[in-house]
Amino acid sequence: MKQKHLLLFILPFLIFILLRVPSLFESYWYGDEAIYAAVAQGINQGKTLYAQIWDHKPPFIFSLFYIGTIIGWEWGFILLRGLNIIFGILTLLFVYLTLKNSKINRLPMFCALLFLSLILGSPILEGNILNAEVIFIFFNSLAFWLLLTKKNFFLTGFLMFFSLITKVPGFIELVLILIPFLIIYLEEKNKKFVFISYLKVALGFLVPLILTLFYFWSKKTLNDFIYANIVFNRIYSLNEANRVNLLNIEMPTLYLQSFSLFSIILLSAYFFIKKKISKFVYLSINLFVVQFFASLLSSKNYGHYFIQILPSISFLLALIIQYIKEGTKKNKLLIFLAIFFLLIPMFFALKRGGRIGIYANPKNYYQSFFRGYILNNAYFKNKFWWGNGEGVRETMNFSDFLKNNYLGYNNIYIYTDKPWIFALSKRKTTNKYVAWFHLTYSPKHLNEEIGNIKKSDLVIIDNDAPKIEKVFSVIKENFKKIDNFDKFEILRKI
Repeated sequence: MKQKHLLLFILPFLIFILLRVPSLFESYWYGDEAIYAAVAQGINQGKTLYAQIWDHKPPFIFSLFYIGTIIGWEWGFILLRGLNIIFGILTLLFVYLTLKNSKINRLPMFCALLFLSLILGSPILEGNILNAEVIFIFFNSLAFWLLLTKKNFFLTGFLMFFSLITKVPGFIELVLILIPFLIIYLEEKNKKFVFISYLKVALGFLVPLILTLFYFWSKKTLNDFIYANIVFNRIYSLNEANRVNLLNIEMPTLYLQSFSLFSIILLSAYFFIKKKISKFVYLSINLFVVQFFASLLSSKNYGHYFIQILPSISFLLALIIQYIKEGTKKNKLLIFLAIFFLLIPMFFALKRGGRIGIYANPKNYYQSFFRGYILNNAYFKNKFWWGNGEGVRETMNFSDFLKNNYLGYNNIYIYTDKPWIFALSKRKTTNKYVAWFHLTYSPKHLNEEIGNIKKSDLVIIDNDAPKIEKVFSVIKENFKKIDNFDKFEILRKI
């Protein structure tokens, strides 16, 4: 039996690795990775995170990209993509262990793991990109398994902390999933066990959190840390655009999402306590609604946001296949229909976010990799995600130019939508914000950066980046063009 379970895992595991091999050959094309690399490079050059170099992501992702600033981006980027593969393998492992612990049969388990390996391994939801979601779903899958098996509550709290410093939706997922586990523990164990267990979770979370807050306080950047990770992200998620009109009543989409979330948490708890559904069904339903809720918080339908819901969909898929094989009772179908009905308000938020974009069509992606790198056809290496893609070549060529020219200028400002330039050129800049659109988020950002431009001796303008009138008015008044390279203009202070 153990060998059969192992074989079930090996095939999806191998498929996942094969699907991810092309990601090791990708180059500097993806915007979010460019920002992480640029921020990490700034930190390496002595800038303070959030105070002098900025993005609204928690710090863990920048810590990973710091690797590239140490060993160089040529190998560092490959290593980071390798880490992405490892995170995916570990996620598969703990989804497998959870299914095994929950007595899921072989065929449903295999189908669930195959589904997860195909979707997480391919670029459909940008699983090939090292975004926060591919990291925290490992932390959260491990934490879910620990809570299910009651293995180590302190480690669960520690994983909650790591999920928080990776991306807030991952942390929200773990906080909310503690609710159904609390119901289960109260049903199975005495109150003393529940109190001690949750106290350990709290300690595992609070100890590293307090140390982290103390670190930022000691650097006199605690306010900057709080602004980027809490204040700004609240504005980013709850802005005026994230509203829906329902029966001529305008309301934030968050209200509808919250209604679905807590209605399903309460209804499923009732069904579980009344023995209408099993423990694993109860947990899988709650995990799905919690993950779906968290993935929709920004009301922006970026593909990688929905990586978060893949573990719960895998669990539900296994349960559905198992029920089909065993024959589902009518009352269970009614329960699932009731829960699906309560999910409908959450789909308003999904619709409000628009179409889910796919940056890399899987067919074109794998076809171009096979023909370009296996058959060595140079034409197919020109797709934008490979090293010979036009956008990648532009970024690398200008980065090399900047790295070797204007070496007498130490106060350089770069206005661009290609943040990889900061990392690849390794030039010190006056930028706090590494992408032009960061300046559109807040008047505070814009005014700070205008101050940084005025302190600069050299300004570089990427003509592919949309122009912000106020910024270019300041540049026109204080700088004159002295050179250009491809789509970039170089201006010196008057």
